[in-house]
Amino acid sequence: MAINRQRYTAKQVIQALKVTRGMVYMAAERLGCDPKTVYNYIDRYPSVKEALDDTTGRSLDMSETMLMQQIMKGNIVAIKYHLSTKGKHRGYTAEIEVGVTHRMDDEISQAREALSDILAVTGERLKNAGLNGDGQAY
Repeated sequence: MAINRQRYTAKQVIQALKVTRGMVYMAAERLGCDPKTVYNYIDRYPSVKEALDDTTGRSLDMSETMLMQQIMKGNIVAIKYHLSTKGKHRGYTAEIEVGVTHRMDDEISQAREALSDILAVTGERLKNAGLNGDGQAY
């Protein structure tokens, strides 16, 4: 009978995640294991998941701080990015121009004309056969 013995403690995995600032693949490399092993610990141990969430949150805070610094310097790319992500509820969204709209309108119009022609021909055939539009005899 094989004994399922863990190679790492949750504390070791937490430490590796902290050192690598939540980078799972780098934490796995540091531990000498496969990234799937780290993900298994994250799924299995709430303390490891909490450590990952904490380090990820801190990294996001640092990134947002740097973004705000760029905005304060007048970096237009940073300003546009911030408005298009955080300012959506205020109407700052990227406009996407779709160049096929007119072509689609033309195709829909052509399809309607073709359908109208088919219905007209079908009506004439029914009339010539002595049937009304419901397929009933006159």
